[in-house]
Amino acid sequence: MGYRSSYECPWCDPENIALDPVFESIQELAQHRDIEHPGKPIYVCSACDMTFNEWQEATEHVRERHDEYCEECQRGYIYEAVALTPEKKQRISDIHDEIAKLREELEELCRIPTGSRA
Repeated sequence: MGYRSSYECPWCDPENIALDPVFESIQELAQHRDIEHPGKPIYVCSACDMTFNEWQEATEHVRERHDEYCEECQRGYIYEAVALTPEKKQRISDIHDEIAKLREELEELCRIPTGSRA
């Protein structure tokens, strides 16, 4: 996931030109939220749309609810799980299926006697 260049206030009325609803950093948006929209959550989980007031809460939620672990490559997809589209998940699954098939073929080849001894 890359960094965003702007953050739009989800609570400001776009018709209200008195407030500029676009900010350059998440900190500026949080400051605006605290002044103009107190109590509104700022962090939204892109996997399930749950909202959080603190970054730490959102991070903990992602670790607990959206942690994916690949048995094939022993890689954890804690943060990536949020960004994975169904197509990307399918591609990862296909690649892991290919790895498993190659592993089985290699194991089969290793069982074939070569006639030579070390």
